[in-house]
Amino acid sequence: MHIRSVFMLVAVSTAAVAQANGILFETRPENVPADYLATPSGWFHPSCVIELGEEEKLDVNGNVVGRRDGLLRRSISRCVYPRFDRDGRQVLSNHPNPPPTVNGWLVAGAAFAGAMEFISANWIVPANPNNISGQILYFFPGLEPSPTYDEILQPVLGWNTIGSGPSWTISSWNCCRNDGTAHSTLVPVGAGATLYGYVWGTNCSTDSGVCANWQVLTSIAGGAQTTFNTDAANEPLNWSLAAVYEAYNVDFCNQHSPSNSVTFSNVTVRNVGGTPVTPSWVENYYNPSPACDVGFNSPSSSTATISWCAPNATCTPDTCEQTLPDGCGGTVTCPACHHCAPGTIDCNGDGTFCVRPPAVCP
Repeated sequence: MHIRSVFMLVAVSTAAVAQANGILFETRPENVPADYLATPSGWFHPSCVIELGEEEKLDVNGNVVGRRDGLLRRSISRCVYPRFDRDGRQVLSNHPNPPPTVNGWLVAGAAFAGAMEFISANWIVPANPNNISGQILYFFPGLEPSPTYDEILQPVLGWNTIGSGPSWTISSWNCCRNDGTAHSTLVPVGAGATLYGYVWGTNCSTDSGVCANWQVLTSIAGGAQTTFNTDAANEPLNWSLAAVYEAYNVDFCNQHSPSNSVTFSNVTVRNVGGTPVTPSWVENYYNPSPACDVGFNSPSSSTATISWCAPNATCTPDTCEQTLPDGCGGTVTCPACHHCAPGTIDCNGDGTFCVRPPAVCP
């Protein structure tokens, strides 16, 4: 199934932005304005978040043109609003900053192996978080330019709000042309689905390392796909990212998925000459708080695993007053048991509602 080919510029009312992007929520750093959106590259004003269709692309000046005819469709002005990183720190556009100051990364597996024209991977959508309380979670591979780190192309799986409530979605992103961020439509996806994503450059120069055209695709195996097309920003994309985990508003470890890991498999990378390369992926750790045992492991160039620990202990009437392992190396002590007094009836079976005959349970 293909997604629709008509999209909208996200520069409308707050309510419409929430519906269109699915990434607006209540909890945010204190100094981030209430209408700002959390994206895979930080907090942006809604007018600075642009949605493109499959027949559209960003040109080298950041304007939206027809993918085939190259005719101007929308002139996009430079974003005139400040943007913020995940912790609410303002990002100064004239002073490019490497991660994590331009985003909310927890951990990444990355490599410098020269200018690239292609990266792709498969990964599986993890289980829904048990504690759903406004968190936003992003998983993706991608490519960036070094040393500026001022743009990133990325096929993204996100836990965010779309339609009526929190869910997993996929979308393809490009940040941060003209200090804004742009993406393809968000498509719902369920836990357990297999995803495939790529960043693919064409018309590449082996001399400069720059590719003139790029496409980012995120897809569900045997299902929907969502693509984003853009011209180059005249920079070689020489920082390859096999796996990145980014999160917003995670205050407790059980706000992560109880799956406790996402593995990016079949990771494939090619340089601008079209030659396959085998990077040695290096962990980049950004000291998340809470730490939640966030980590990275890569046994080969084609496999990269992001891991964390979400406590999974559940107290029941059968485990009251017991101390249980939480699955993260710690324990949870269940609350005290309730008991009905002798001669009374335990209506709920857990001592929380007792009646004395001749009264009966409702």
